Amino acid sequence: ALFTLRDKFPFQSECLRLMLHTGMRAEECKKITREMITTDEDGDPIILLKRYIAKGRTQQQQKDITYDITTPIREVLDSVKYQLDKPKYKPYQFVPWLFPTTRISKEKMATPEVNPGYTQSHSTRLKPRGLNDCWKKVRAMSGVEGSIKSLRKTYATNSVDLLGLENASKTTKHKNQNTL
Repeated sequence: ALFTLRDKFPFQSECLRLMLHTGMRAEECKKITREMITTDEDGDPIILLKRYIAKGRTQQQQKDITYDITTPIREVLDSVKYQLDKPKYKPYQFVPWLFPTTRISKEKMATPEVNPGYTQSHSTRLKPRGLNDCWKKVRAMSGVEGSIKSLRKTYATNSVDLLGLENASKTTKHKNQNTL
């Protein structure tokens, strides 16, 4: 359903697909910038989620979170690139967010002297409403029940079933196994 909706909801469907494959929270996923897609010390591709984005109580104890770029995640990233290569989304390549909103004002982007910093602002990233509209269509098409949060919870449940509690906490990024 997400793949078939990618023309109507180009970046929303890709964001939900990334959440499905990583178990990431919606707010974390929407705040990913393209510069966070990098490599680790060994040269393996990763998504480096900065600590100020990750959910946490204090910034001092929070650490950057890394997500390995597996084949399904690579497909999502390639699909985002495919969307950005479309002529109507070409100007979005100047936006730093991996998932920009489709409601970007092209007039404000074209006049940086009048609207300084607009392209880099949070006004150009995906909003919760966009995800909700796409998720409603997915639910109607697929018959899946639940909210967007259920993607993370289902990912965690499946990880525990497949890998066991100790190994699952490494893939779900839960710090406390009791929470998992």
